[in-house]
Amino acid sequence: MKVNGEERSLADLKSPDIGSLLELYGIKPAGVAIEINGQVIPRQKWTDVKLNGEDRIELIRFVGGG
Repeated sequence: MKVNGEERSLADLKSPDIGSLLELYGIKPAGVAIEINGQVIPRQKWTDVKLNGEDRIELIRFVGGG
C-alpha cells in the first residue's frame, strides 16, 4: 500500500485497520482526515474499513495557526 506517497507493507501494522495505521504513524485520531483510493472515509466508518496491499492512503492532519 502507499501512505502519503510512501510504500508501506501491511506487515508493518498490528492489524489491517485504520487504528493500527494511525498508531504506526503516531497520529491521534482527532484532527486527521483519511482518504483511501480517492474517497474520504467518514470517521464513523473507520472501524468498518479493512486495508489491503493495493490501497492508496492519504493521512491529512489539521493544524491550527494564526
